[in-house]
Amino acid sequence: MKNDFSVFIIPHESETFSRWMGRGHANEGVVGIACALTLIDGGLKAQNLGLPAQCVLLDYPGCKHWRQSEISTEINLDRIQEILNL
Repeated sequence: MKNDFSVFIIPHESETFSRWMGRGHANEGVVGIACALTLIDGGLKAQNLGLPAQCVLLDYPGCKHWRQSEISTEINLDRIQEILNL
């Protein structure tokens, strides 16, 4: 394997940084994939923890921040591969 990393899918932003609270972050970082509002909040939380972070916007907003009802969105896999150097 070219890169050694773990992937965690976190269903709600309230659980995003619980694994990093109160410990060091050597050789760790996070790639957040979400709508703009969630990424801004998450980026600030990561910064406050001293955790390097990259953000990937969803291809289009589908969450309840932007619409009356939620719809499925898509992830830009090319951008993720670029960030992870795959």
